[in-house]
Amino acid sequence: MNIFKKLIISLSIFLPFLSCSDDGTDEIESEIVVEGWIDDGEFPIVIVSRTLPINSNSRFSFESDSLVEYVGKYAKVTISDGEQSVVLTGKTNHDYFPPFIYTTGRMRGKAGKTYHLAVEWDEMRCEADCTIPESPNNVSLTTERVEDNQYLIKATLDPAESDNYHAAFILVDSMDTRRTLSRMSLVDYGNTLTINHGLAGDKYFKAGQRVIVNVVSMDKGMYEFWKEYDKLSTFSRNPLFSYNRNLNGNIRGGMGYWAGYGVSKKGIVIK
Repeated sequence: MNIFKKLIISLSIFLPFLSCSDDGTDEIESEIVVEGWIDDGEFPIVIVSRTLPINSNSRFSFESDSLVEYVGKYAKVTISDGEQSVVLTGKTNHDYFPPFIYTTGRMRGKAGKTYHLAVEWDEMRCEADCTIPESPNNVSLTTERVEDNQYLIKATLDPAESDNYHAAFILVDSMDTRRTLSRMSLVDYGNTLTINHGLAGDKYFKAGQRVIVNVVSMDKGMYEFWKEYDKLSTFSRNPLFSYNRNLNGNIRGGMGYWAGYGVSKKGIVIK
């Protein structure tokens, strides 16, 4: 079963929406969906939801009230680092969508450590593991003028980083409430990233904007995940181009991802 017949990317990255069988008649059971990450030096963030299984005979009104039961507000989310185990606390946070996250102030990410995630919700169970790589060193940011009041950001990494996997997540002050992947910024070899915004189809930054850039290091599996997501995001903008491939995460027993990131966080004013 193709994941996109079960999942419409959303609820931040995944609003786990429709789940249909190939012939449109058999209902597929709801599956748990996890979006989670832990940065070097930071507390974890986990968002839990589930797919909406429907078939061709189903009637479903896509209204916000109807989606409440598919947001995981009553899950048990546990993280272990091999030395301690912490149950995360769920709370409302409107910087995310859906506006409900699980986190803790009792465990920070540390480079080199492996973190086991376990999620329990009703009868559903899933788990995943991630290891945080070392954070990128000596990252420098510059702007590149493309046209009048249209800019890109260039991130240059230490040459020693050229064999690692990197991407840029950005947050534009006054526009974004959470960091998002800069489309086409993924690098598996080399030490220069070209960073764009991609908001509402406009990939360029404007003069005067302050941009928070998170250049992250990740393992190969997470790099492949984001590369496929980037392709999906890019090609889905063209209604005449069909991009039909699985988006394979690392969640066992569900969908989504649990990522460990090394992070270099810097701010730049576009000018």
